[in-house]
Amino acid sequence: LCEFLFPYLGILKTKEEGVEEEVSLLVLQNLHDGKEKLRLIDIKMGEKTASANWQGKSRLRAFKQRMFDELTNSTKEGYRLEGFDGCPKTLTSMETLTESMSEDKSGKACKKSRRLLFQSLTGDEILQHLLDLHTDVEESPDTYGVDEYLEIIMHEILQLLVKLSVSCHRVKVPQKWIGSSLAIGFDSGRLPSRTENEDDIRNTAIVRIFDWGRSELNTEVKLKELSEIEIADRQTFWDSYKRGIYTLSWIATSKYFNRFCCEEWYEITFSVFDFDAMSEDDFMCQATVALKDTELTEIPLTRKSGKDGGSLSFSIKWAPTSGDSLLCGTCNSEGNSRLVGSWKIHVLEGKDLPNKDVSLTSGATSDPYVVIQAKSNNDTYHFEQMTSVIQENANPFWDETLSIPVARSVQTLQNALECAGLDCSNGNISSTLDDWIERIEASTLPEYSSSD
Repeated sequence: LCEFLFPYLGILKTKEEGVEEEVSLLVLQNLHDGKEKLRLIDIKMGEKTASANWQGKSRLRAFKQRMFDELTNSTKEGYRLEGFDGCPKTLTSMETLTESMSEDKSGKACKKSRRLLFQSLTGDEILQHLLDLHTDVEESPDTYGVDEYLEIIMHEILQLLVKLSVSCHRVKVPQKWIGSSLAIGFDSGRLPSRTENEDDIRNTAIVRIFDWGRSELNTEVKLKELSEIEIADRQTFWDSYKRGIYTLSWIATSKYFNRFCCEEWYEITFSVFDFDAMSEDDFMCQATVALKDTELTEIPLTRKSGKDGGSLSFSIKWAPTSGDSLLCGTCNSEGNSRLVGSWKIHVLEGKDLPNKDVSLTSGATSDPYVVIQAKSNNDTYHFEQMTSVIQENANPFWDETLSIPVARSVQTLQNALECAGLDCSNGNISSTLDDWIERIEASTLPEYSSSD
């Protein structure tokens, strides 16, 4: 697990000004180092994030924390989003609406609203926002395309998550890393030049374990000193931690498969939803079109009832990869980009959309956003991306361009998993979490030794 800790230089022995006693400071690398704009998610691991009478946590506070855990994704998938640096516009537009609904406009109340929004997101939704760069950077002939860049980053992240899963499985002494976190991130402030090596780009991807404030590093020696009850307690928390890591790596694999492994898409559906901060978002209307080059056009939208749902203006353009990218990573032996190109979907505006909310300031209205859902010919792949939310507007103007990548080969995921020691002889990803865990436990990834 050492390679997943924050990089550090060592211990600095020094004295505070005016204090005689020497202090020891651990010198860690700032994760912003070398990044133009860091995008980083803080995922708190474990189904339970508090334990009574553990590391200063009282029984009452632990009980309150467990009640809170029940309301978050921690109980559902074994982890939750705790923080997000460098949020995409899609997420910040939701934050603004969530905060505007709070009667208390203080910084503390806004921070609480933001945390509630984050902590309810599923793993798939977290990764969707992590990989959303459609309003952050601009492509040019001299840089990698957005989808090319994200494919490399996600290819590396899923490999690291699988390796982390394997490493956790091989730790036989149960750990109680309660309340600790996993950091996943990359540089979202620029697209790398086509002269940059893929391996150098991969090295900018971040998968790190951290936040040990209430954690215990257990060893074989310490384990022998514990009672059976204490050992069982640590085993329970360690199993919970591991399952959360396994689940996240499985979801990341599925996300990569659906986004970057499809060789042909045949249609897309525009679905318009009304964002609700305190309840499930309301479906408003939709339309389905063939995926082909389309000049700017206005199409009618239909509600579930079949009634008119307004209209949507959009265009579609095929954008091939700009020549053969100078990729030379270990999983791309041909030296070409793993993507043939991308479909660029420009969502311009909506008109006369249904009203789903009642506002004190503007009467009947909605807070609309568009979800683009793509399907493959054999219905094997499903991919979606969303626009930002427009507040209180039945005639929203988005002017946002989303993209749907097209793979050069379906083998890219298999290559990534084989690099992480997983058996891919059947050519399929795991359909269930239990099957995925079995493959993790059977990994042939070389064991770490002290000579390394």
